[in-house]
Amino acid sequence: MMRNDNTSITLVTAFFPIGRGNWSDSTRSDQKYLDYFSYWARIYNNLIVYTTSEFSEKIKNVREKYGRDNTTVITVDDYALVDSELLGIMRSVAESYPLYSLYPDKPEVKNAEYDYVMALKYWCMQQASELAKTKYLAWIDFGFDHGGTLYKESSFFDMEWEYPFEKDVTLFAVKKPNDLPVFDIVQRTDTFIQGDCLVTKTDYAKNIYSDVREQYLHLLCCGMIDDDQIVLQMCARWKPEHYGILPSSWFSQLRDYSGKQSHANTVVYGDDEKKVSSGQRHGWVKHCFRYCIHQFRRLCKVVTLA
Repeated sequence: MMRNDNTSITLVTAFFPIGRGNWSDSTRSDQKYLDYFSYWARIYNNLIVYTTSEFSEKIKNVREKYGRDNTTVITVDDYALVDSELLGIMRSVAESYPLYSLYPDKPEVKNAEYDYVMALKYWCMQQASELAKTKYLAWIDFGFDHGGTLYKESSFFDMEWEYPFEKDVTLFAVKKPNDLPVFDIVQRTDTFIQGDCLVTKTDYAKNIYSDVREQYLHLLCCGMIDDDQIVLQMCARWKPEHYGILPSSWFSQLRDYSGKQSHANTVVYGDDEKKVSSGQRHGWVKHCFRYCIHQFRRLCKVVTLA
């Protein structure tokens, strides 16, 4: 068990299988997710995992392999019942919204089950706040770092993640958030905030699901659907006194914000290093042109029907 001090973090993750191995795009099998988990599961921090009974023993075995006995696995078999009202609204919106998206085939645009599981991250954090004994609680995706996207050696995770975060909730952004309307960000499925990892003070985590759920409902009532990344950005706009945003690149939080001393002013946004090629720009123009033609035809039909 870790010490209880002003920098210690309890990690929370979850794996709820939604059949991603059978998707036509962005496919990842259940075994692939277990492999991803095994890559970072050696981390020293206390870990609370929410999953189905099918995977609970497998997850325990992974942590035991590394000698980590500070693991709590909680079984939630019928996770669709956790917030069936929210899932029902998501399913309804996902039927009509893809027509208006620049990327109608992306999972966050058309797959309500995927977006619902993303929302359940924050329910898990809320529940875990009753169990954690550390000052901080952090979400970390079950598939964090995708088996070595950033951290090329899994031995990096032979450490305890700790850091003196200041805000009640700390989010990590790959590019500097701006004041663009939410509908514009959602339509382009743009990403500012990472959803793979965030930190909350444990005593604030009891509020986090209600915060996130309210923003999901705002989005859904406007006829739009997306995953949790835009919703977190909405939370930061809504409650800036509670939600802070720190710069990062993808998955770099554990590298950039680690240790007892704050050094946030030395980290840059990931997009500061990103180079956009002329080919990518040309492809984007072609994509937008096709979308404009599609929307023009749709509007012509609407006017005719009216």
